[in-house]
Amino acid sequence: MIPGCEFSVRAPWGELHVLALFLPPETERLQSFLRETRAARRRRGEQIVAKLQGLGVAIQLEDVEAQLSGGDGGALGRPHVARALVDCGACEDITDAFRRYLGRGRAAYVEKPLPTLSEVTSLVHEVGGLTVAAHLGDHGTEGQLRTFQDQDWTVSRCATRAILRPSSSDSCASPSGLGSGSAAARTGTAKVSMATPTRRSAA
Repeated sequence: MIPGCEFSVRAPWGELHVLALFLPPETERLQSFLRETRAARRRRGEQIVAKLQGLGVAIQLEDVEAQLSGGDGGALGRPHVARALVDCGACEDITDAFRRYLGRGRAAYVEKPLPTLSEVTSLVHEVGGLTVAAHLGDHGTEGQLRTFQDQDWTVSRCATRAILRPSSSDSCASPSGLGSGSAAARTGTAKVSMATPTRRSAA
């Protein structure tokens, strides 16, 4: 089993999901960041609920928090609000909740607080982890990835995979160099690899 976490970071198109692998779970620096992230998500949830209440929807924050599986203190997101809206009878299903209230531009939408790519990668590399960008969809072109240069990164394109590297290097690393036992993984040379796109629900 490989310990890891998925982070959301700001991107020119809105949001990029970054997988962080080989994380030491008891590192206080990491745990502090995760606590701050969960607290920010809860504040966003409070803002969404307040907007819904202002629209006349009979919903409480406790209804939303009850949707967190097992009460494990996970990050509260729009899917939890959507399920609460369905449970209280305000919406027919989750799709209806996003269409009427929670989707971008809808009446109860609140922007998600997101860190930058460099903040997350710096944290993960500081604790000895490896970062991999996930399910890029249509956003994996070299031109789009170069927009991250304002965070002191440059982009190299290697066959079907792009690897974000420090600005001092423009060479390509082979995919085999990204294994857990490789020099790239141990030293953090391979900063972020762009993995095969997969589907993910909205948060």
